[in-house]
Amino acid sequence: MTTACDHKDEPFFLTYAPSDSAIAYFQNDAGTFAIEQLFHEKSPDTLSIIIPDRKLDYYLNALGLLYDKKDEFIALDSVINKVHIHKQQRYSTGLGFLVDTTYQWFKNIRDGLPQSGNTTIDSLAQLYSMAFHTDSFSDLMSANLSSPLNTYALARLFTTIPGIRSSGPDGYYSWYTNLTFKEGNGEVRIRFYLGYGDCPSGCGGYDYWDFVVTNDGKINYKGFTHD
Repeated sequence: MTTACDHKDEPFFLTYAPSDSAIAYFQNDAGTFAIEQLFHEKSPDTLSIIIPDRKLDYYLNALGLLYDKKDEFIALDSVINKVHIHKQQRYSTGLGFLVDTTYQWFKNIRDGLPQSGNTTIDSLAQLYSMAFHTDSFSDLMSANLSSPLNTYALARLFTTIPGIRSSGPDGYYSWYTNLTFKEGNGEVRIRFYLGYGDCPSGCGGYDYWDFVVTNDGKINYKGFTHD
């Protein structure tokens, strides 16, 4: 569900220095894009452990500009600050859950309380530095981990908790997020999208936010669509 760059007559490259916060937020996304491009081009650099700076900066500069301008666009604030869209999920740093939303501990998490009220959940959250996230339109919940862990083993500890119907590495029982790049004439279209439902079996729907970034650092929001 990713796409490589489609090169046109005038190549896109934005000269921009992202903020430290932007780099921290998008550097893993940019690295994944850069590696895909190296393999797509069958570059000799695929044998190098270090990603060439220009390949990495191609993506990081454009993504970093969007991050640094997120307060100027309501849509950017949504995909970065609220939905937290990234390119693919990292199975070692996230868990996904199907839950019974009638349980009080879930309502406490959804309402942003510091403790769920379930001693097992709160203990695991503290022990493994977990941050839970819910949404208002489904029975899905996810958890971000501060460091990589064996999420298959960790998920088993949650399956015994009343109100959790199933759990697994994030992406199995949670929403699906991704980013795509498509190069045009001196610009690049960046699509953020969110899939929800039982995504391993085929997401039930998708939301898309499209932006265009030009060589001279301009951002054009192309709109929101739902599929």
